[in-house]
Amino acid sequence: MPRIKIIALDLLNDDLLSEDYLESLAESKLDHLIKKINQVMIEVAKDKNKKIDDKIFIVWREHGITNCTNRNLTIEFKKLFKKRLSDITSKYPNLAIIAGTIATVKNITLEKIPLISSLISCAYDTNQWISNVEVKDSLDEEYQPHQNQAENVIKNLGSDILDELNVIRNTCYIFYAGTCVHRHDKIAPFNEVRGFVDTVFQPTNQKGNSSVVNINDVTFGIEICRENGIGVLKYECTSQSYSSIKPLIHFVVSNTINLTEKNLFGEYIFHVDSKYQIDFFCMRDLRKSITHEVIAYKTNLSNLSDGLSKITPQFVSEKNNADENKTSHVSSNPNSVYGKTKLPKTKNDLEPNVKRRKLN
Repeated sequence: MPRIKIIALDLLNDDLLSEDYLESLAESKLDHLIKKINQVMIEVAKDKNKKIDDKIFIVWREHGITNCTNRNLTIEFKKLFKKRLSDITSKYPNLAIIAGTIATVKNITLEKIPLISSLISCAYDTNQWISNVEVKDSLDEEYQPHQNQAENVIKNLGSDILDELNVIRNTCYIFYAGTCVHRHDKIAPFNEVRGFVDTVFQPTNQKGNSSVVNINDVTFGIEICRENGIGVLKYECTSQSYSSIKPLIHFVVSNTINLTEKNLFGEYIFHVDSKYQIDFFCMRDLRKSITHEVIAYKTNLSNLSDGLSKITPQFVSEKNNADENKTSHVSSNPNSVYGKTKLPKTKNDLEPNVKRRKLN
């Protein structure tokens, strides 16, 4: 039976051991990250119970190469990031990397603004269903304000108010066999522009930017932070061209959010966050035959000497999960509330410039 090993490079914002890593320059973080991946793969190779056909997935949280207060990277750094992670997957043929996210900022010159503004407008129009979900589910409205910001910035460009445009994208890159095989851009924004008047957030409208990915005969879904609160993966799998597919694994990489129970959509759920400990759920129908054995581990990203610790999955029946009004499940994470949003208790618990919000 094929076996999948998920390995989380865990990085919590309030972990004192992570302070040096979080405060270092992006290039230093990237050097450290490559060393950590090598260290993990060496430990995997020493496992006496390893199988030659084991499939390894390494994953980390949203903004794992930066921190919450200084998270936008240059296009030049993005190119270096993609090259080095491509190179390391060529070294380990059974390794796939779900590289958390990196947020990049690109300065747009005046002559390119008409094209870029058209692409941005099309992207917001394509994903308008997200705004409808926010209204329907009484969520904090973020999509329309981000769209309004983009429209206002573009309208004022070239005037005395604004003379430049900066475009932010928040992207999960996925690497396998020596190349970047897929990218998924975040389409459900939350405080992405952080108050900058000359900056807009660009969601994606590209068909190749799906939240459903197949690598090495493993189909999985990827959501970035608030996308889980909106239900991006479930929407794509049930409403669009992937209606016959249910991913084996549903990955959520995030920054200070909890899971939304009704939007979990996979036989296994794996959630890596900057505030809460890792969630690992098995939600498959136990009456069905097993296609893959899935096991999970974690290790502290900031500590090169930290070894792998196995994560015990929380088993949740699909029947109970479907009846969300009658069921309450306990998370495998002792610091979270499964199916409910655990809000910070004080201002000091909140990410800078981020208001309280609920995602369920």
